[in-house]
Amino acid sequence: MPYVDTGAVSLFLDEAGSGGIPVLLLHELGGSSESWRAVIPLLAADRQVIAPDLRCAGRSEKPPGGFALTDAADDLDAMLGALSIDRVDVIGAALGSLVGALLAIRHPARVGRLMMCAPRQAWRIPSRKRAPPSGRLIAASIWPTTPLPTPNCHWRWRGWR
Repeated sequence: MPYVDTGAVSLFLDEAGSGGIPVLLLHELGGSSESWRAVIPLLAADRQVIAPDLRCAGRSEKPPGGFALTDAADDLDAMLGALSIDRVDVIGAALGSLVGALLAIRHPARVGRLMMCAPRQAWRIPSRKRAPPSGRLIAASIWPTTPLPTPNCHWRWRGWR
């Protein structure tokens, strides 16, 4: 099933593996599920792996107008429901870590564990100097002060098997 209709948008996703609690991989700003190509086989050895293209990214639908990160989190909740998946462990890179955190906050029953790789990277966009609109991003103060470089994160994922 390469595409899932969430009711709001159609999301493309890569799936691999089976068994255990599924792992949801969320890509960085400007990325897609292809960003996880080298990691998917490692995790799929003993887990189901789901790597969607977030709204307006990769091969997913690009509706007109902007959207809030909360919309992306709600898209993922709807996608998991459509896939009949109750709970996932989430690994997010940069912007994907923010979306993963919002998924955990807005739909806590869906998220078992959350790994945030380079979450501060999402704040390095030009608009970061302005205060985020209410309800669009969660407070920067909850992020670690030293981000992990995304390419090195896969070494830490081995404990997630």
